[in-house]
Amino acid sequence: MSLRSGKEYKSQARMSETEEAASRNSVANESVSVADLLKLLMEERKLRAEEEQRRAVREQETREAERRQREEEKQREQETREAERRQREEEKQREQETREAERRQREEEKQREQETREAERRQREEEKQREQETREAERRQREEEKQRQAERERQARDEWKAQFEMVARLAQDGRNREGEQTGRILKEAEAKVAKLTERDDIEAYLATFERTMTAYEVNRQRWVYKLAPQLSGKAQQAYAAMSSEEAVDYERVKAAILKRYDINEEAYRLRFRSVMKSLDESHREVAVRVKDLAKKWLKQQATAEAVVEVVAQEQLLNTLPSNVRVWVRERKPTTCLEAGQLADDYAQARRQAGLESKREDVKNGEGGKQSGTGGQGKGRVGEESAGTRDVDGKGSAQ
Repeated sequence: MSLRSGKEYKSQARMSETEEAASRNSVANESVSVADLLKLLMEERKLRAEEEQRRAVREQETREAERRQREEEKQREQETREAERRQREEEKQREQETREAERRQREEEKQREQETREAERRQREEEKQREQETREAERRQREEEKQRQAERERQARDEWKAQFEMVARLAQDGRNREGEQTGRILKEAEAKVAKLTERDDIEAYLATFERTMTAYEVNRQRWVYKLAPQLSGKAQQAYAAMSSEEAVDYERVKAAILKRYDINEEAYRLRFRSVMKSLDESHREVAVRVKDLAKKWLKQQATAEAVVEVVAQEQLLNTLPSNVRVWVRERKPTTCLEAGQLADDYAQARRQAGLESKREDVKNGEGGKQSGTGGQGKGRVGEESAGTRDVDGKGSAQ
């Protein structure tokens, strides 16, 4: 509208100028004829008509432009409202998906909590069952120990009774035979050692017992009957756990007691390698101790070749990382070459496991890229598994 008012103002100004010019011309030319005046009026009307026509065209163009502008504004407003509507729908959809995801997450957490409680309940029941079984086993063990102790006491009483009965019978025999038999029996009855205590060294105790029995010329088959009543603690538990057939053999009883105290070839080897002279010990005493430990370590080796195998195997194991060394020793190789083959098998298995783990990590990484979610967590798992992987066994050698 402001554009149209400006154009009308310009048109009126031109008309005023034309009228003023005509007036001036009429005043200046008073001698102009009426015909000329009419001609001028006709031209002026013609100009006015043309001006009116141009003004109408301009007004129509202006109205058309304004109409198109209103339509464009209306179109833009409609597009804006449509975009806002789509945005609201998308936000509503996202909120709905978020609520659905939260609902699923709450359900999963609830399920996990339920499974955890169920697992804890089962674990408590299993622990309760194990405790009950342990108490029952301990009760049975105490009863069996009580029965065995009663049996040993009865055997001891029977033995003493038999000895005294034998002495009584021998008193009726000839003087020479009586003196010999009675002396041996009395000498055997005098062969005693103190009861084993927790402060005693089990090896020294057994060595003292054997020397005492040898000095008193006690029959070796009766050593167990002399030793059993003097046992206590772990030694008594080891003896009580043996079968009736094994419990009458002194060598088996001795082996079972030393095993309960974790005294074996490996223990002797470690003690042999770590011998140190004390301040109150002579070099000769150290030499005797070293020789005794070496004999006990290599007691099972009957030939020089067997001794060589033991020493070579020990040196090979010392070259291995600690975890590989423990693994090989658990397999109890009999030769140095067998120990070396076990170490190679361990390293090969670790390398194969490392390659398979790497391939699994690569597969998990590709799956994470395709899905777009969960890749980071799988990557961390892969890194942790790779970090704890030890192909050659060198990772824990220190």
